Amino acid sequence: MSGKEGYWRIEYVGRTGDSGFGLVAFDTQEVIGCDVGGGIYTGQFQIVDGGYLDFDVTFKAGEYPIELVQGKKIQAGHSFWIKGRLPRNVTEKTIIDIETEFGPIKARVQKLLSF
Repeated sequence: MSGKEGYWRIEYVGRTGDSGFGLVAFDTQEVIGCDVGGGIYTGQFQIVDGGYLDFDVTFKAGEYPIELVQGKKIQAGHSFWIKGRLPRNVTEKTIIDIETEFGPIKARVQKLLSF
């Protein structure tokens, strides 16, 4: 397995009902992406159980303070961890659970393009 997966759209909703979205690339066990709030995602993933991607990434806020979907306000440049698992070959939007340093969120993911 080459680890070249593709681009994913991620839409997320927190406990407060706030939402957002981002675009993430999974390529050669590396994860890189950004979201609408100016944050940057970097990290790693591995292919597990033949059909899933386990990811472990760091989110770094952009140049302005933001409020996360969990209701937590963070300062510009602050970083925190995000972990989860998503199915590799999803062409329809699928709901997954994601764990973060500030609590869980639900995300709707969709693979947009395979490499």
